[in-house]
Amino acid sequence: MEQEHRNNLDAVFKRIREFGLCVSPEKCILYLPSIKYLGFVVERNRRRPDADKISAIKRMAASSDQASLRSFLGLVNYYGTFVHELSKMLAPLDVLLRKGSSVEMVS
Repeated sequence: MEQEHRNNLDAVFKRIREFGLCVSPEKCILYLPSIKYLGFVVERNRRRPDADKISAIKRMAASSDQASLRSFLGLVNYYGTFVHELSKMLAPLDVLLRKGSSVEMVS
């Protein structure tokens, strides 16, 4: 596994050189079994939502207007590939975003 990791790093560094990108060695941490990146935990052969981010979503206050609801739905949809039939679960909330929605949102 370590050799495979080394080979993958060599390939990444080769592409970095090819495209003339700069990498700061002080900011590089190599040979980690997993890393948190853009709200996900990336491991050897998988990616999963960061538990801290999911906990934060669960603690969010209820939306009181369309703007905050739109923001909430965008955040939840970011993790949509991990939730079976998410669109069906969110359908009642999507209705609240329709123009002329007769439902009043209260805090």
